[in-house]
Parts: sequence; C-alpha cells; structure tokens
Amino acid sequence: MLPTNASVDDNIAMQFDFRSIYASILDQWFGADPKESDTVLYSSFHREPVIRGAAVGVKPNAEALSDFALISNYPN
Repeated sequence: MLPTNASVDDNIAMQFDFRSIYASILDQWFGADPKESDTVLYSSFHREPVIRGAAVGVKPNAEALSDFALISNYPN
C-alpha cells in the first residue's frame, strides 16, 4: 500500500518485478513458449495473470518468409 503523502524520497517497495511482467506478456499475449521467454530474459520468472483471454499468435507464412530480404541502405 502506498503512503498517502508519498514523495520521491520514499523508498516504496516494488510489488512486481518488471521481468515477471515481461515474461507474462510474452507468454500470455504473444503465445511464446515459457522456455523461449526464459531464454530471452536469461532466467525463469514468476508469471502474473496480466492478460485475460485468448493469446494472439501469428504463425509464419512460408511464402512470406521466402520473399523476405534485407536491402542495403548504405551510406545512410
């Protein structure tokens, strides 16, 4: 609970670690595998129920991936 007159000098305890929120969003919203989330975040973090409902996922289209190319923009 926050103090009523909180200031910048107060040492307010964190309620959630931001990495737990990132892991939760990766898993719950983007549909990432928890192992992949742990790899990206370099550790395993507790998942919070941040997103309620179905996850949004995009399956790669093989044709779209075969047409993908990086174009050089040298000297910009």
